[in-house]
Amino acid sequence: MPDPTEKAHMDRKVVALTALLSTLATVGGCSQDSKSPTMHIEARVTMCIDAGKKCYSLGVPKASVTVEKDGNVLATGTTDAAGNANLTLKPGDGQLQLKVASPLLEGGAAESTTPYPDASSSVTIDQALSSNIKPPGK
Repeated sequence: MPDPTEKAHMDRKVVALTALLSTLATVGGCSQDSKSPTMHIEARVTMCIDAGKKCYSLGVPKASVTVEKDGNVLATGTTDAAGNANLTLKPGDGQLQLKVASPLLEGGAAESTTPYPDASSSVTIDQALSSNIKPPGK
């Protein structure tokens, strides 16, 4: 049987180890919970020629992108030359409203609703080419 001093020393080590493990679990949980989800939004325009026999889906560059929840703006950005935007969101839940605005889109804008991502998410918003855009030579 260990003497009382040795037992007290072992008890302190067990308490210290338990506290360390508890702290590591808490810190690990916090860092995982606070990880911000990323939303990849792809804005595309569909253009058809030859009376709709040939259609192309092209990225919309420099489109304004807005992510909203319940009317509150959570993130904004602009698409790159390929029509892509990556936006980082704070963790949350519910439905998100995605809005893309560009003069290349029919009506000047397109909208979509998507569930709040819990990690990374990708959404493609496709809209017809604006009827105001005329091909060269027409």
